[in-house]
Amino acid sequence: MTTEELRKFFGLTLLMGLVRKPFIATYWSQDPLYSAPIFGKIMSRNCYHLLLRFLHFNDNSKAPKSDDAHGDRLSKIRPLVDHLSEMFQTVYDLAQEDTIDKSLLLRKGRLLFKQ
Repeated sequence: MTTEELRKFFGLTLLMGLVRKPFIATYWSQDPLYSAPIFGKIMSRNCYHLLLRFLHFNDNSKAPKSDDAHGDRLSKIRPLVDHLSEMFQTVYDLAQEDTIDKSLLLRKGRLLFKQ
C-alpha cells in the first residue's frame, strides 16, 4: 500500500459520509439508480474492500477481551482518536465568547457508547 492509495481510501470514506448509499458495494454499482462513477475512477471496489479489511490502528494483542464489560470500546482505534484529539486541541483554542450547547437528541443507533 502506498501513501497515495491510503489518501484515496480516506478520501472515498469521507465522501461516503456525503453521498449516502445503502451498502458499501453500491458506490461502485453500474446500476443507473446508484451510479457514482467517481468511486470507480479513484479506486476499484476490491482494492477498497481489501484496505478496509486489513487497516488497523492498534495492535490486537493489546486490545481488551471482547467479554470485558469495562474495556475500552474504542480500543481498536484509540491511537487514532488520541492523536486527533491532541491535534484538534493545538489548532483550536476556546475563547471566552464561545458557547457549548448541552442539549441532547434521541438517537436510535447501534453504538453502545451513547451520551
